[in-house]
Amino acid sequence: MAQDEEKKIIVDEDWKKQAQQEKEQLAGEQKAEQKAEEKAEQKAEQKAEQKAEQKAEQKAEQKAEQKAEQKAEQKAEQGAEQKQDDSQMPPLPPAEVSGLISMLATQAYYAMGLIKTEDGDKEPDLTVARYNIDMLGVLQECTKGNLNEEEQKLLDGTLEHIRMIFVQVAG
Repeated sequence: MAQDEEKKIIVDEDWKKQAQQEKEQLAGEQKAEQKAEEKAEQKAEQKAEQKAEQKAEQKAEQKAEQKAEQKAEQKAEQGAEQKQDDSQMPPLPPAEVSGLISMLATQAYYAMGLIKTEDGDKEPDLTVARYNIDMLGVLQECTKGNLNEEEQKLLDGTLEHIRMIFVQVAG
């Protein structure tokens, strides 16, 4: 038994250090793995955000395109309606001196209050009437010798008549 008593358990201190080092190494590896996982998660989140932004941009572009298409369709429809309206209007008379004389005379008559509208009686605007009569006078002076006999008679007669009416209205 003496020999048994002499046997002592020898504890190797190095294995504790080695176990501690392995523990620390394992902890370091776990931290590195966690960091790598976090980075991977961040990258995945960034990619998801980028995809979401791209989808949002695509949707916005699609909406803008749809609105543009709708506006184009509306304009096309309005153009078609306008063409239909234009086709229902009577054709315009040919562009002639007689038409110009008639247009200026009509504006002068309207300004003098001689043309009735749905709005009722209108106060004469003698300044506008005088302007249109003067425009007829300018036309008479500028076209002297360049109008055919019929056009000259129309212009002279219209001016004489409209000037007499102006004197009566202004009087």
